Amino acid sequence: MSQTKYAYLYLHPITRPFFSGEKEYELTLKRSDIACEVYEVAMLNSKSKPMGYTPLQRKNDSLKVQLRAQKSINQQMDSRGGPGEAATLLNMGDQMESFIMDLKFDGLYRSWSFLTTKLVIDRASLPLAESAISHVVALEELVGKIAKNYKYRSTQFTSLKQMSFVRKLPQ
Repeated sequence: MSQTKYAYLYLHPITRPFFSGEKEYELTLKRSDIACEVYEVAMLNSKSKPMGYTPLQRKNDSLKVQLRAQKSINQQMDSRGGPGEAATLLNMGDQMESFIMDLKFDGLYRSWSFLTTKLVIDRASLPLAESAISHVVALEELVGKIAKNYKYRSTQFTSLKQMSFVRKLPQ
């Protein structure tokens, strides 16, 4: 099954109802990827693969989505000075993982796992549907908070060059 067909048959019907409607962001579906954007800056980046992917494909796609999140954070910092956070969603076969990436502590990007869920792929795994839906709901709430924080920030802010001279002193 192709990546695009997999996304339109399995991923988009589940995620679209949660990420669409009256939100602080726009939902864009690009081939097999989902993005939630505010002023053309993505707050959520995603990548999906159907069953049968290789470990190399998984590693490459994970890296691609993290680089997109880093680009999103840089765009946030350049245009409005923050919030410096982005979410990522990886759907690899029967597993859905989401990560949070932010920019803290003297320009270091850090990323950590938000949620990991097994998806329903057959009748025996049907009880997992509730946890998959809960995963998407929690991710949507997080993306909504990041988008709201970004959307209502002032465009008047201290630039990164000025902030580089400010350091947090230990207490």
